[in-house]
Amino acid sequence: MIHHPVPTATSRRGPLSGKVAVVTGAGRGIGRAIALGYARAAIPHLRRRGGGKILVMGSGTRMRASAGQSAYAASKLAVWMLTQTLAVELQDAEISVNELIPGPVKTALTGHGQARFPAGEWIKEPEDVVPLALHLATQPARGPTAQSYSLMRRSA
Repeated sequence: MIHHPVPTATSRRGPLSGKVAVVTGAGRGIGRAIALGYARAAIPHLRRRGGGKILVMGSGTRMRASAGQSAYAASKLAVWMLTQTLAVELQDAEISVNELIPGPVKTALTGHGQARFPAGEWIKEPEDVVPLALHLATQPARGPTAQSYSLMRRSA
């Protein structure tokens, strides 16, 4: 989703006032359609305003074969390549593009945390992902781009 400037939102790194970030899952179906629509709308807007952040929701599944996950894993691997490619294409426009891999989150996709996960994995509430997303959104204009950040307790 496109996050418009929020003057009251703050993080440990500073206010979000005046910042714009695009956050999307983009895996398949409606998420993919929304991501493409936002990208088409957001990138020209970010260019006009002199920069911004695009944060893509990734998955460790992109690096691990798992039965029944072929379409999901392939789409997340494609989204990772899109993240890296867009980062290179948009770097001169001061637009950062990074991936956030939240790991298992209690959503419909994980049966609200009831799906099987490796022992010791941190099963998160959606709100547990917010601090890292805010951290990435408040990085300097010339901050990290084409990077992947993970909240998993195992290698992505």
